[in-house]
Amino acid sequence: MRKYTYYIGIIIIVLLLFGAGILAAKKFNEDNYYDVPWMVYVNSTLFMESTGKGYQKLQSDIIYLGEISSFVHQPEEPHAEFQSNDESIIGSKVYQYGKKVVVLINGKYWIFIPCER
Repeated sequence: MRKYTYYIGIIIIVLLLFGAGILAAKKFNEDNYYDVPWMVYVNSTLFMESTGKGYQKLQSDIIYLGEISSFVHQPEEPHAEFQSNDESIIGSKVYQYGKKVVVLINGKYWIFIPCER
């Protein structure tokens, strides 16, 4: 009987350690998800959100380019035209703003700068 109790104890410990590992991995992924900035791929260039805030208005010298039409899962980088790394911004309008692009997300203009590689 003691032999079975020993094995049951080992099984319980392994299950607890395995469960803790899954929870730690999930927490790690959730933390990293928020560290990745919005990115869009437009005009054969990868852009990333740069200011951390949206603007209600911008100067009138922006040129409409199109809408975000697809996404890739983070941490993958967008690689196709009008693609983002966040599903929530599909359908957002994209504008040229000098060498930058601006994306209209939830009523605010977010400035994206070209990524340096």
